[in-house]
Amino acid sequence: MGLSSCPMVEGLLQSSLLRECCITAVPVEWYQERGRGGQQDLSHFHQRYMESGLFSAIVSDSRFSELERSAASALLWYICHTHRHALPHLLPPSPFSQRHHLAIDASTRRALELVSPQQGNSKKSTLLGSLDRTLTAAGARLLRARLTAPLTDVTSINKRLDTVEVFHLFPLHREAVRVQLRSCADVQRTLQKVAIMSCSAGDLRAIQTTLCTAGSILRYMSEVMRPELPASLWTVLVEETTSGLIDLPHLVLELGRAVGEPHPNRCHFISSGYSEEVDRLREKMGENENAVQRLASSLQEQTGVTKLSVVAYRMYGRVFELSRAQAVKLHRFPQLIRIDHTQSKARYTHVDLQTLNSELHSLEADYMEIQDNLFQLLCDKVMAHSEDISSTAASLARLDVATSLGLLAQERRYSRPKVVEEAVFQVEQGVHPVLASSSDPLSHHFVSNDCSLDPHRLWVLTGPNMGGKSTFLRQNSLLVIMAQMGSFVPARRAVVGVADRLFARVGAADNVTKHMSTFHVEMAETANILATATRHSFVVLDEIGRGTSAIEGLAIAESVIQHLSNDIGCRCLVATHYHTLGQDRQALLGPSVGSYQLEAELDNNGGLLRFTYKVKAGRAEHSFGIEVARLAGLPTAVIDNATELLHNKFVTLKG
Repeated sequence: MGLSSCPMVEGLLQSSLLRECCITAVPVEWYQERGRGGQQDLSHFHQRYMESGLFSAIVSDSRFSELERSAASALLWYICHTHRHALPHLLPPSPFSQRHHLAIDASTRRALELVSPQQGNSKKSTLLGSLDRTLTAAGARLLRARLTAPLTDVTSINKRLDTVEVFHLFPLHREAVRVQLRSCADVQRTLQKVAIMSCSAGDLRAIQTTLCTAGSILRYMSEVMRPELPASLWTVLVEETTSGLIDLPHLVLELGRAVGEPHPNRCHFISSGYSEEVDRLREKMGENENAVQRLASSLQEQTGVTKLSVVAYRMYGRVFELSRAQAVKLHRFPQLIRIDHTQSKARYTHVDLQTLNSELHSLEADYMEIQDNLFQLLCDKVMAHSEDISSTAASLARLDVATSLGLLAQERRYSRPKVVEEAVFQVEQGVHPVLASSSDPLSHHFVSNDCSLDPHRLWVLTGPNMGGKSTFLRQNSLLVIMAQMGSFVPARRAVVGVADRLFARVGAADNVTKHMSTFHVEMAETANILATATRHSFVVLDEIGRGTSAIEGLAIAESVIQHLSNDIGCRCLVATHYHTLGQDRQALLGPSVGSYQLEAELDNNGGLLRFTYKVKAGRAEHSFGIEVARLAGLPTAVIDNATELLHNKFVTLKG
């Protein structure tokens, strides 16, 4: 829970809110750039951070406000205090401005199911799950970040779209890059393990493999792709993806020689041939093991036992083990010393074996010390290139996202949206991106629809229950997000003017813990929309005014629509069952409000309801609630009674 969403009272948090917030208390001087000890104390705890310029980047960068610098300084102090000598790898901070990103509040994220489903736990029912074709963990994180914080700068959006278009138009190049991306590890996370020395040889191998792949991708794109691309597209592609790819051949070679091949014995994590001293000790340990095996063979021959095994135990080291039945033959050999037994096994040692064990213990101690020192040097070499490795990892993530969106566009025949500054919205034959990709047979009932918010910037949408109104609202909201995150969209053609804020009041919800009814929650969300929406916002409202009496709900709905249309002037889609909000009140609502409906028809044979899911101009006459109730399985007697009651009320009203 962010502090920005907490109500403030005289600048202090209410005590009741503290139980709902995850708050870490830190000393106030940590927020000061030069408090008690200030920078000198920080240098004592974080010499590495001071040398890297990380602290100076925080306190002296003019792009950051005083509040941002204080918060970053406190965070750095906290990391120092909690991690001590195991300091994580940190990159210099970069500014984040909400003005440059589409604002999407928490209720809108839930309603549109951007990353989490409202029901169940299947990610496939979310927009993220529908779009995700990434091959790397870093690519998946970047895709999620772009989806949850789309851009508002037209130039930046179009650069992203250019990279997607490259991999959409050149599928062979796309697949060549994706084949190599499959071998890339999560280097961004692995670097953190290296920084705090909790990594393994496998982690260094993963870094080596990824850096090798990055160099291969860079050469492929420069030598093979570049000659086939227009100069303008190549320039954008380099800027958006490969500009951060850094070839590190010397580090790749060093890691390849040191930890290139995994050894069957986990204790041998430095490759043969990398260090003469390691190889010498490894050879001596092998000779020691051979000597033990020769001793075992000699004793087996002398004693006449059928099987004398060499087994290593943590407590004893290597011992000779044989069955209890065979052990009776060893009584005549005092040089074999019995040290332990079980019901079925007996264990013995020997003076020569003890000598060999002592020798091995000394060799292993020297061996592990040398390996550890070499491993530390390798980690230091990796961290010396940490900025280049981080830059490469970020570029690989951007490549992963661009190629995956290019693949998605080809698979689903998405089109490139035209993103402009003007507050327009024109979609031809758009479909819901999640439903269109679903394997559920029912999802194929949804058809493509147009949506042009010109000249009508606000649509009042009527139609039957289950007719597709909510789907149409969500569909166009998701198209805005996809366009502004830099993705192709599920439409034949789309012109999208960048929105500064996106609001979706869709679905019912209450909040029992805060004593808020469903109607109260919906009114609170609507109040937030009316208070913060601008002309450049995109708003969808589903059944505004429901949950109270019909006449009050109608009055609220009409007033909200008038305010959105006349005072704010934003692009807006409103779905309602108040049919009189359509043509009957068109003059009251204003010329920028249009009436549209989703069609449904009653079959003359049996009166069955048939949905067309097609949007057209005009106002629906009925919601067909009783017919939908029949489809839902209400008892026939209840349906018949409801039909009669409805007829009687209609006659009464007419009379």
